[in-house]
Amino acid sequence: MEKKSIGRKIFRVIREMIKIALILAVCGFIGIFIAVGERAGSSYRFAEKYFTYYITNNYQEMYKMIDGENSDFISYGNFESMCSGEKVYGSMKDFSIGSATKNGDSVTYVVSYYMEGDSTQHSYTITLNKQKEKKYLFFDTWKVSVKRFLVKDFQIKTPAGMKASLDGKDLSRYSDGTSEDGTQDYYSIPVLFTGDHTLTVSSDQVGNISKAVYVRKEDKSMELTTSDFKMNAGEQADIESYSGLLLMNMYTYAMDGVTTFEDKVSKLFAPDEQSQEAGRYAFDQLRAAITKEDGSSLRTLDIGTITPYLKTFEYPGKAVIQVDYSYSFTANGGTTILNGIINYYSGDGWASARYTFSLIDGAWKVTGIEMPCINYEES
Repeated sequence: MEKKSIGRKIFRVIREMIKIALILAVCGFIGIFIAVGERAGSSYRFAEKYFTYYITNNYQEMYKMIDGENSDFISYGNFESMCSGEKVYGSMKDFSIGSATKNGDSVTYVVSYYMEGDSTQHSYTITLNKQKEKKYLFFDTWKVSVKRFLVKDFQIKTPAGMKASLDGKDLSRYSDGTSEDGTQDYYSIPVLFTGDHTLTVSSDQVGNISKAVYVRKEDKSMELTTSDFKMNAGEQADIESYSGLLLMNMYTYAMDGVTTFEDKVSKLFAPDEQSQEAGRYAFDQLRAAITKEDGSSLRTLDIGTITPYLKTFEYPGKAVIQVDYSYSFTANGGTTILNGIINYYSGDGWASARYTFSLIDGAWKVTGIEMPCINYEES
């Protein structure tokens, strides 16, 4: 009986020790759980982590931490573009995070930091929004507020009747009507990031026309007008090439004895009366300058380098091409009553001509011309 009593006592002692061990284990687990949870749910540590990504330009990890839903203009690409405008260059020397400022379910931290080789104190503000979801069912979770980087109800204006896109995304679903005079289409974007954005319009006549704009927080709209348009590259090359040929032909016909504009020259210009008159006047002036009333004349002309380029373009159908060219010549001076000797001489130089083109029935035609004869006076 005595042995059984001793056994029971030992069993009770062991059982109590096991209970105590279990209680200690549970308490330890709870302590660890609380410590890990508080660390995981710490707004301070969340802000610290975000700032670390900011200072190292790790935009992908930053984007994972922001408070917001994806949309056409709230995406990683737009976020990256916005952050690039605030990119931090160099190495950070030191930083400190200030005390939390609470406002309802939001917490704001101001981070002060210094960069290597720079004694200026910089600052970066991080506002966190508490989320409904809990970590481990009990602890807070956070997201970074990007409210200060958002522009709401942003209006875009483009020339009417053209396809428009912003940052490569079609704007048709955001259509907000047309201006009263019918010249502009309006679009309304509910929300987008500040920073660099690219507005593009397109049509068969001009191809794709893009305009880069930096949108600030206080901006309410952006606009692309016809003054921003560039001429279709292929059509520009065609009329530049034609301008060089026109320069050569005008001199060739004027020096080869073509006496009337209608013989050959008229075909170089648009068929309407005004364009024909402009061409006729320019040709007659050129002929008169090549052989002057005093007997002086341009005998030979060699045109060297011809450089045509687009001077102006007015959408949809007006362009001015300037042609700069080098030349060398031989000429003779005029005679007088007292001296019948003819003086021959040569020289060289640079000159310019301008041609106006208009889009007529789908084709570019010359409708205006400024083409003074080269200066061949004896120097």
